[in-house]
Amino acid sequence: MPTRLAVGVIAFACALMCAMAASLLAFKMVREVNKRLPREQQFSSLGFWPKYQRLNAEYKRLYPDGSLGRKYSILMALMFAAGLISAWVFGIFGR
Repeated sequence: MPTRLAVGVIAFACALMCAMAASLLAFKMVREVNKRLPREQQFSSLGFWPKYQRLNAEYKRLYPDGSLGRKYSILMALMFAAGLISAWVFGIFGR
């Protein structure tokens, strides 16, 4: 397997793993925030993505020392970086 192809596959796998880990952290944030919110203000487990900014703001308000938001941001940045590396290796951006 050529080195370039191996780097592309590894970068793509890293992007997928970061995306899965970030999703799990987001679900954990929803559970943590929902514990402290009244029933009518709680987030749906599946429909919170369009409302992520509100979720993040509520998490920071309820857990000022919490680290889930920071971990989520780091994982998303790593996912995008690995995705860009993978796209570059596989020639998505052209030559």
